[in-house]
Amino acid sequence: MQETTKRPNFPRPDFTTSYTDKQQRRLPQCIAHRGFSARYPENTMAAFKAAVDVGAHALEMDLQLTKDGTVVVSHDPTLESQFGRPGKIADHDWHDIKDLRTIKAPHEPVPRFVDVLTWLSQPEAQHVWVLLEIKVGGNAKEIMQNVHQLFRSQPAGQNARAWNERIVITVLPPSYLTLAAEYLPGFPVAHVGFSWSCIRDLLPIPGLSFNIAFPLLVLPGGSGLLTQIQKKHDKPVYAWVVDEEHTLKWCIWRGLDGVLTDDSEKFLEVCRGFDFEAREPWFPFTVRTYWEAVVAVAGMAWKAWTMRTVLTAPRYK
Repeated sequence: MQETTKRPNFPRPDFTTSYTDKQQRRLPQCIAHRGFSARYPENTMAAFKAAVDVGAHALEMDLQLTKDGTVVVSHDPTLESQFGRPGKIADHDWHDIKDLRTIKAPHEPVPRFVDVLTWLSQPEAQHVWVLLEIKVGGNAKEIMQNVHQLFRSQPAGQNARAWNERIVITVLPPSYLTLAAEYLPGFPVAHVGFSWSCIRDLLPIPGLSFNIAFPLLVLPGGSGLLTQIQKKHDKPVYAWVVDEEHTLKWCIWRGLDGVLTDDSEKFLEVCRGFDFEAREPWFPFTVRTYWEAVVAVAGMAWKAWTMRTVLTAPRYK
């Protein structure tokens, strides 16, 4: 028999919802996926600062843990793709990797999360908020505990909003929701979604927002799911990762709260030139876009099947 778990309750992240520009148009917030990763090495300080410089409202980043407990910013658990070095981050102390530089120019070091917080506390970055993903496969409990200590020890900045009013913890496994409620109390939380059934299972959780894979939203069933989240449950929705002009426009038409994009500058240009008087086309995408969405969703379905124990939502009281 499946064990019953107390249902978590998270604060609603109103700072992440769509905004009204000077022309009184409702637009999704620009969330820089791993920073301005179209031009700079992903998940580096250069990528984060560049995204803010062009006007991104928020940053998305991923956390890993070194052998000695240092929280670093990296999507991959290994060093190979970013730094060209074999081995896992979890097998190295911070001292072993701090001098590494990215393969992609400009050659940047891996940042510690405390370095990011120090910069976010500065006046030029205090308006920025963050989607902070706790990756699957690492020691999620230890990462959350260490992150909590960093929040306590690192001031948010003079006259700045508190960290829990600027940072949304994002997780994939439903089991991580209870960990976040326990070890990062008071912080809003979003589910990283690529499974229709898992998303629907989690809809009743108070305050939970959703960061959903874009292909899942554009195929049959996606519009209904989006309406259910937005209208019935009144929850913020963000989509990842959206980079083409016609797909960015679709996100504006559908009233998403935020869009994760590799090219913040391009998305903001699309927003500035968007014509709300124009009707959404019956077929807003090219055949290629639909085909790529079909392939992506098929891959996600297979991944969801292989990760079914990870994606199974607990029975909540």
